[in-house]
Amino acid sequence: MPDMNFIATRVDLMPLLIMAERSAPIQYVRCYSPDGNPSRFDSASEIPQDEFGRRTFFVMPRHATYTSIPPESQEEDDDPEESHETIVEDKTPHFFIDFGRRGQSASGKSYLKSGCISIIDEYYSDEAYALYHPFVSAMKQGLRMIGWTPCFYGAEALEIGFEGVFYALDDRDPNLIHSGPNTWQYEDLAEEQSRIDSLSTRHTRLNLKATYEYLEELGYEPPRDSEGKPRPATGDLNEPENSNEAFGFFRTQVLGENLSYLSLSHTLFAKSEISLTTFRGSNLRRSLSHSCDWLDCDLGETELAYADLRTCRFLYCDFSNADLEGADLRQSSFVGCNFTGANMQDVCMELEDRENVNLSDQQKAQINWNCPQADDPIYW
Repeated sequence: MPDMNFIATRVDLMPLLIMAERSAPIQYVRCYSPDGNPSRFDSASEIPQDEFGRRTFFVMPRHATYTSIPPESQEEDDDPEESHETIVEDKTPHFFIDFGRRGQSASGKSYLKSGCISIIDEYYSDEAYALYHPFVSAMKQGLRMIGWTPCFYGAEALEIGFEGVFYALDDRDPNLIHSGPNTWQYEDLAEEQSRIDSLSTRHTRLNLKATYEYLEELGYEPPRDSEGKPRPATGDLNEPENSNEAFGFFRTQVLGENLSYLSLSHTLFAKSEISLTTFRGSNLRRSLSHSCDWLDCDLGETELAYADLRTCRFLYCDFSNADLEGADLRQSSFVGCNFTGANMQDVCMELEDRENVNLSDQQKAQINWNCPQADDPIYW
């Protein structure tokens, strides 16, 4: 599950949290306490300002229970306010929000330094993501992702000027903001923001040449031939000789990318996590996705005809008005997904999905519920 860093003041963050709280009754419980009685609140709006800006909270269902354990030892420089650790009831869906350690700008004004929201990996289940999803969606709507690293900037952070960059630094890796294939500085923010704005308003698909150039701008390496021309894969990607030549994502995480309106047929996705990413309007015909987690992705109006999408989990993905003709969706799960207006002609699905997936009667009639046995997925 991705860790996402957000930069915003309390004023930015509060309405987003309150928006997310409407999805289900939840509670905020401090991860640490001084005396074994962690603070507990039913809404972020109830959290005192000094705790909101300095402490880490678990988010869990309101009925969930928890305990607190004392420290095994106490070091002299340990924070006495965080001496007891909160332990959440076993197998309870929960995640934590770190509202951040305060940073100071040159003018002395405080900002949340690295507020982060993260699911607890060992409870990574459909139920846990159902709890996590409204918060991620609210953050995504209210804040902006800019740059190569997965950082969301609020307006105040950008107004600081150059110093705003340093509020995105991960404490574990002070050089994180300057890593990756596309190193960038604060001076690049205006250009990057302009590019993102232009992409969000584009409704025309890039041709293959322009698609490759755009992918290379993002730091990817789509295959080219000896003359430097795009060399897309062809044929069935279940055949190793074809999948080895394909552009794609293997054992990797794709977070927050804008891959909309691109020519990406025969793309490979294998044993990867794709989250908060849009492929809207792109051509993914005859692509292959095996053993992947797709989380909060926009696949609306995407061409997925004859794609092999087996053995995947799709959580809260949008397939509205997508073309899925002939696609193979067997052995995959679809939680909270939207298939409104999608073409499901001759799609292969498991019989139990007839009731588990939210489909119209017309779509159910289009689907082939008895497809012939297929070879095992190449990336199991």
